[in-house]
Order: sequence, then C-alpha cells, then structure tokens
Amino acid sequence: MNINKQFFKEAGIFLLFIIGFWAISALYLKPSFDDKVLTQGDMQQTRLMKYAAEQYKLTHNTNPGWVDGMFSGMPSNLIVGIPTGNFVYTSGLLEMFHLVTRPVNFLFIAMLSMFVLLLAADVNRWFAAAGAIGYAFMTFSITSYEAGHITKVLAMAVIPGVVGGLVLISRRKYLLGGALTGIFFALLIGYFHYQIAYYAGIIAGLYVLVEITVALRQKDYKHGIYVAAYSVAMLTMGALSNIGKLIDTSQYAEATMRGGSEVASEQPKGGPKQQIAKKGLEKDYAFSWSYGIQESFTLLVPRYMGGSSREDIGENDLTGEEPLQGLYWGDLQFTSGPVYIGAIFIFLYILAAIGLFKLKKLRPYHADNQTRNTILWFSIVTTLVSLFLAWGRYFPINDLLFDYLPYYNKFRTPMMAFTIAQVVVPFFGLYGLSVFVNADLTKEEYKAIMKTVAIGIGSLLGLGMLMLFFSDFNGAADAELKKSGIQAEAMKMLKDYRRSEAWMDMLRSVFLIAVTFGLVFYTAVLKKKQTVLWVGLIVLVSFDMIGVSKRYLNDTNWQDKEEEEAILPSQVDEALMKINKDHSRVFDLRFSPFNDAHSAPWHRGIGGYHPAKLSRYQDLISYCITPNGGQLSFDGLMKNNALDMLNCKYILAKPQDGKGADQIIPRESNLGNAWFVKRVVSVPTAKAALETINTCIIADVVVIEQKADLKPASMEYVKDSNTSIIIVKYSSDTINYVSKNSSVGFAVFSEIYYNQKNGSWKATIDGKAANVMRVNYILRGIEVPAGEHKIEFVLDFKSNRFLGVEKISSGILLLLLACALLFPALGIKIPKQKND
Repeated sequence: MNINKQFFKEAGIFLLFIIGFWAISALYLKPSFDDKVLTQGDMQQTRLMKYAAEQYKLTHNTNPGWVDGMFSGMPSNLIVGIPTGNFVYTSGLLEMFHLVTRPVNFLFIAMLSMFVLLLAADVNRWFAAAGAIGYAFMTFSITSYEAGHITKVLAMAVIPGVVGGLVLISRRKYLLGGALTGIFFALLIGYFHYQIAYYAGIIAGLYVLVEITVALRQKDYKHGIYVAAYSVAMLTMGALSNIGKLIDTSQYAEATMRGGSEVASEQPKGGPKQQIAKKGLEKDYAFSWSYGIQESFTLLVPRYMGGSSREDIGENDLTGEEPLQGLYWGDLQFTSGPVYIGAIFIFLYILAAIGLFKLKKLRPYHADNQTRNTILWFSIVTTLVSLFLAWGRYFPINDLLFDYLPYYNKFRTPMMAFTIAQVVVPFFGLYGLSVFVNADLTKEEYKAIMKTVAIGIGSLLGLGMLMLFFSDFNGAADAELKKSGIQAEAMKMLKDYRRSEAWMDMLRSVFLIAVTFGLVFYTAVLKKKQTVLWVGLIVLVSFDMIGVSKRYLNDTNWQDKEEEEAILPSQVDEALMKINKDHSRVFDLRFSPFNDAHSAPWHRGIGGYHPAKLSRYQDLISYCITPNGGQLSFDGLMKNNALDMLNCKYILAKPQDGKGADQIIPRESNLGNAWFVKRVVSVPTAKAALETINTCIIADVVVIEQKADLKPASMEYVKDSNTSIIIVKYSSDTINYVSKNSSVGFAVFSEIYYNQKNGSWKATIDGKAANVMRVNYILRGIEVPAGEHKIEFVLDFKSNRFLGVEKISSGILLLLLACALLFPALGIKIPKQKND
C-alpha cells in the first residue's frame, strides 16, 4: 500500500479554494457576523407559522401532528417537517459538518457545488473558481434568498453537484461519480423544495438520455449500460434517503390545493378567480409568474426590464415627495429582481457552442469527442427546455405539458425553470472555454472561430438593442402608479429613467463581453499564457455577478437580530387572548387574511399563510367566506354561515380611518366548538354542499354529500333545550368533550376533517371507537347515543416509518464516497472501463 502524495497535494489545493469560497461568502454577508439578520418577508412568515409548533415541542419534546393557528387547523408536516434518517442531510456534509452556518452556507454550498461540477468535467481549477463564484451570485438565487425562500435557494445550490456526478460517470469514473450523484441528490431532496427537485430531475434525465444516445451511436454499448445503471441506481439511492418525506408529502398533497378541487369546473358566476383545477392548480393561476420572451433578455442585460419592483428611483426626482418605486416595467405582478445569468457567461456559452461544433469538424477523431458531444447536446437541449418552460403562458407547448406532463400541474411560477439555465450556461460556457483555449488549432483556425463567435454574440446584442429601441417602457404596474396620484410629467420622467437604466446596463454588458472577448483572443489566437485569462475571468465574473447582486442584497437589507426575529403579541393580541378562553377562532383582517400568518402564534386562525393549504378549505374560502369575487365586506362577515360553523367569534381589524388602535369585533352568531343538529341534508355534489352551507340554517342542519363513505343512520334527530356538548380538554393532537342528549343525536364539531394515509383524526365515545364523518364540506361529525358521554378525538399521526431505509441508503452513499476518496489516497487502483 503506497500513500499517493499527488492525491494529497490536489486535496490541499482543493481545500485552499474551499477556504476562499468561505471567505467570499463571509465578506459578502459580513453583517451576519455583527449579530444582524436579513429582513426576509417570507422567512418571517415561516417563523410565525412554526412558532406554536416549536413552543409545543419545548413542552412535549416532540412536534405536534396538527397545528391550529392557520386555516382552522392543518397537518404540521409541511410546516415543521418530519424526522429524517438522511445522514447526508443531518451530517451537514457540504457545510463542512456544520462549520459553515447560515446565512453563509447558501453561497458556500453553491460555489462548492459548481466547483465540483467543473472539475468533474476536467475544467481548469481557475476557470472552475470563476464559474463557482458566478453561480453563487446568480440574481435569481440572491433575490430568492433576500425574500426568504431558503429551501429553494439551497436546493438550487446543489444541482451542479448532481450533474457533476453524472459527468464523472460519463467519463467512466463510476464509483466517485455515482457517490457524488447520490449524495448531492439526497441533499437536494432533503432541502424539501420539490419544484426545484423536479427541474433537477429534468436536468439529470436529459444528461443521462443524451449520454446513452451518444454511446449507442458510437456503438459503446457497455458504457451506455453502465451509465444507465449507475445513474438510475444512485439517483434512486438519493431518493430513498428521503423516502419518508417523499411519501408523506405525496399523501398530504392529495388533500391540498396541489391535488386539485372537486368544484374547480363549477365556479360560481361572478365568484373569485379560481386557483385550483380538477387535478392540480388552475392553469392561469399556475402560469401567473411566466417570464416574457422579451423579458428574457435580462439573462444578458440585468436592467433590460428595469430590475426590481421595489427599487427606489431617485430622491424626490419624480414626485417631489417620497422616492418612487417603479423601475420594473415587465409583465410580472411584481419581482424582487431580474433573472440575470451574466453577460460573460452568455458570451462564453455562445463561444462553447460554436467552438465545439467547429472542433467536431476540425478534429473529428479526438479522444474526448464522446464527452464533448454529450456535454454539447445536453447543454443546448436543456437550455432550450429551460427557456420554453420559463416562458409559461407565452409559449404554447406549455399548455400541452401542463395537461400531460406528470406532476407539472402541481407547480406554479414557471420562471423558476431558469434554475436549469443558470446551472447549464456557466457550466457549458467554461467547459467550452477550457476545451477551446487548450485545443491544438492553428492561428487561422482560432481566428475563424472567433469571427463566427463575434457575429453570434453581436447578433444577439443587436436584437436586444433593436427591441429596446422600439420599447415604450410602459409597465403592467403603471396603472397602480397612476391611481396613487403620480402626475403625467412624473410618469414621463419615470419612463425616461427606465430607458436610461436599460441602455446603461446594455452598454455595461457590451463592455464586459468585449473585454472577455479580448482576453480569449489574447490567449487562444495570440498563443499567450493562460494566466492573464484565469485572473481576468475571476475578476470580471466577480465584478459582474456580485456587482449586480449588490443591487438586491446589500447592507440596507440587514437589521438587528432581536428586532427582526422577535415574535411578540401586540396589545390587541394580548387583550384578545385574555378574553378568548373557549378556543374560539379569530379572523385577522389587520393583514392580508389568507396570505399572512401574523396571528398564528396567538390565535386559532381562520386565515394564515401557506402555499399548499387543504383544497377543501380553499374551496370554502372561495365559495363561502368570500363568495363575491373575493371581496370582504363587514355585513358579509357578520352574516356568514361558513364563519359561524368555523366558530369564528372575533374579528381583528384596523380602524377604517387608519387612526387609533386595532379593533376587536365580536361575532355573536358563532356556533361554538360543537353542537347538535336536527336534520341531515343529503346533496348530490360538492358544489351543492357549498351552496347549501351558504343558504341553510347552519345551526340546525348538517350537510352530507351523497358520495360520502360514511353517512348518518337517520335524516332527523331530536334536539331539545337540555342538549349540550362542551370541550373539557384541548391540545393540538387531542380534544375531549362531554355531551348530553336525551335521544340519539348527531354532533358537528368545528374542527377540520382530515383522513389521509399519513394521518387521520380518530374518535371514541366512552372509550369505544366511533365513526368520524366528513360533514359541512370540511368539518367532522359523529352520531352520539342518548345520555351523557365522554367523546375524545385523537390524531393518529403516522410519523416517519422509513427511517431505517433512509439511514441505510444515505449511509451507503457516504460509504461509497469514502471509498472513492480513500482508495486513491492509499494508492489502491479502482477498476475503470477503458474507452474503446
């Protein structure tokens, strides 16, 4: 056994780059070391959503299965998650075993991941460092993190590592490649953002498909089989490392908006805009964040469409009062910033595409042609797929994909598909650059390729300039600006400002491309040493990507940690908690009622914030709580059967004149935590159930759908003055009642019905199991014998039953990685298929 000194030398150099990545991340996020935190709107919503569950855990040493602060109650698993046995995730492997912490980790992991990918493709480490820095500071990642989309950004950060493992497999380094593929994929799914994982699956699937196709065309059948076997096996192992989370989410999704709505095709006339279709999200709703085709020039020019909806436009230049926020003039409802992939990377991508096509003709028998062909076609296909998907409603094929591509109708925000391009463009550009400058070409051959590249990038820039020249710089949000009182002269100045900023950034991109073109020409055509190109590229990429990112995440985004993360009740919240002793629900109108979780820590809320609320609850919101186009009115809220049966006893609201303290408005018609009814109304459809809820005497009637599996034994029940049912004990996962009725009765409970494979509410009467029926579209009902009884509801929550599978799968992946690294370190040769 011989110690491989070269291995340890390379490992030491690799470690130095890793330290450099940490230093760059730490410098960019320096305020975090001064006890500051980012002001992240969505992250604050997440903290509010989790607060009650976290307090429960402090007392009970376990997470609750149910949380009641939002939407009248919902499963906790998509808020606090479930236990995981994924050692790759829990070990903090890519965070240097938790030495690199938030918020620095998202930049560090992204750099490490892209660095691994480029090294896997045998790209010079200095080029790889430039790609790593550029990828970490992609504006889509930066603006997403600034907004608080933490899991999305972390999932995006590790995608290059998955591709890096596949590249190593295609280069016949099966053990290391397989281990990296599985580990990065296990971590990606562990970050719990399935739309990003979906796009990562598209990338992986296309890479494997292209590699197998190239292998078969070259009659390298054995390698094609190896690629398929290793890739599928390792991606499966990565998925199995998270199988409990995947199954739990799938079972929960069936009952959520992502699973569709039974009344989607029966939207009432004049009702609110539907968000849910029959088997998924409604198409218009899902495509609402589609990126315009012209707007896609922001990939090349950051302020091509203005930038962010919230960027200030001078101080008093336009209004004479306050800074105006209206630089963005695209078609999105609003945006935190453009999707900017980088002028340099776009140029290098074009260089790579033209260069590799030319090299195929000039050097048709090169030993690396199989790998080059795979990366070439993979990069072109995936980039086109990324563009087409991101365009959403602007590209007709997406209508077909939405209807037929599996799971595609579960996601919204098509522009998120740029996740694919922001991995592929820098990777392919730097890979192509590395191949190009190291190719054995004559000076004339280099010149000919560079001339074609100049024509290609020049044509793209020319098209962008032409479209910009004929643009009117009117934005979709301008109507709101005019409503706010902006004068015509100020509006004209605003458009001039948009025009000026767009052209300034256009010239900026032209300058960066010209300098990069010069560096490549100097190195390749003039046959100079590559040192100038290495250093120049790192400097240019850092200047470009970090410079643009600083527009959207800078020192102004930070504030004191205690102030930002503080979760404290207001005076009105405290006052309401003192008087609301019977667990009645609260409808909070101080904030956006169905898109804000401010009241979740303190009250049992009617509203809240969650992108995957229960589908039937969303139906109740759309058809009963807000039946008239989503408009809330005081009379409509005070006389509302749905709110009555949800036991909404209080409304929190701001004063109409905007002055004074927040108000507590009592509702006297709420029905309490449970009640007995006189009559059962059987309805044929889900729509009929909702209509009946709106019109019936809800205190006396219970609505049952004819298709229900369980139904009451009778249609009429006796309800007299002595009939009662009260709560005697309440907690998140257990509720106890005492009932009294002279005859057999039917009790309705103001609690959300939930009966899925990952958990359900079970009931007992005096310790004996009772059938729980779904009544009033979304509530629970039980037939109760005559007399006095003790009724108990208990949540039968299925925790992670697959911890063993997750531990074994992730453990095997870590073992494979250890072997792949240890064998070369000890001089042990790993069997490798030869390239025939």
